[in-house]
Amino acid sequence: MSNRSDDEATNANKYAASGDGRNQSVQQQASLDDHDSAVSSQTIGIIAGSVGLVATGVGIYLIATDKGASRSTSSAHVTPILAPHTAGASASFSF
Repeated sequence: MSNRSDDEATNANKYAASGDGRNQSVQQQASLDDHDSAVSSQTIGIIAGSVGLVATGVGIYLIATDKGASRSTSSAHVTPILAPHTAGASASFSF
C-alpha cells in the first residue's frame, strides 16, 4: 500500500540532491505534495476498511444471535458498492 508514498518520497529526496535550482525546488515540492496525498489516501482507506469490517462483524453477530419468533419472514441483504474514488455498502432489511 505504501509504494506510491515511498516512490514520491524517493523522488523528493532525489530532487533535493540534484541541485537544479528553482526547478528542483518546484519538483521537490510537487513530489512532497504527492507523498502527503498518498499518505492521506492510505490512512483514509485503512480507516474506511476497518469501519467496514467492524460493521460487517456486528451485522453478522446480530443476525446470528437473533432470537426472533418468525425467522422465515425476515431477511437481510448487503450489496457492496465499488467505484472510482467511492466504496461502501448498501444494506436492506425486512422484518
